[in-house]
Amino acid sequence: MHQIIKYAHGYGQHTAYLVIYNITDKLLDLPTDGTPGAWPPYTELSGVRVYFIHVRVAPPTTTASKAGKATRVTLTKDDLTNPDTT
Repeated sequence: MHQIIKYAHGYGQHTAYLVIYNITDKLLDLPTDGTPGAWPPYTELSGVRVYFIHVRVAPPTTTASKAGKATRVTLTKDDLTNPDTT
């Protein structure tokens, strides 16, 4: 996030995109300053709106009917802005 904000400020932009390539079988719940459930989620930080684009790239290890309930990982705004504290 720090790098994205620095680039946005350096180029005079107020919008940025963070593409997250999820290589696990877990689902990510990302924070949003917008309407819950709206896509894409985003957060406002230092005058920049950062949109999160989440891409699951791991191939399924089993069929959908045998996969069971997905494990979810919830990330907070603090997790993304202060990664060294988690």
